[in-house]
Amino acid sequence: TGRKNTPDLHQILAVLGYALLFFLPFFYPEGTHVNVWIYIAVTFLASLGTGFYFLHVWSTINDAIDYSGARYDEREDATTYAFFTFTRQLGQAVSAVIVNLALVWMNYDSNTIYNSPESLEKMYNMSAIVPALLYLALFVVLVIFYPINKKKLIEIQAIKEAKLTEYLETASDSAL
Repeated sequence: TGRKNTPDLHQILAVLGYALLFFLPFFYPEGTHVNVWIYIAVTFLASLGTGFYFLHVWSTINDAIDYSGARYDEREDATTYAFFTFTRQLGQAVSAVIVNLALVWMNYDSNTIYNSPESLEKMYNMSAIVPALLYLALFVVLVIFYPINKKKLIEIQAIKEAKLTEYLETASDSAL
């Protein structure tokens, strides 16, 4: 299946999209705004990379369960899903704190309709460059450290099939 290779395109798309969003204002003369259709198109591409990445995350959970089962001779589906859910919730809590701290740093005032142009510029820049850098870091980490490539998946599948065959033979012998 080669899922190790699939995040490459998605993450690169997200990195390029968010980086382009960050650099778009530099292509326009001072005092003018980015064309809204260009902004929407680039945001769509960046979001497409993000969306496909989250689909990829869910597919790699099954690979992780199979990998663990082949490596340690025991499948831990519930433990793996529970740990995944816990880390997602922990990440969401930490990110909420970080976003609020960032808003304070940007001098965002929720009690007013208008914020300063400096605050708005900081918000725009942070909303573009932070995801670009994080997706780039994630890309590097997965390419270097994710152990399950196509060859490893074939190996895991062979181990699973051998265990199933052994189990079925044992079960049929004990039924006789």
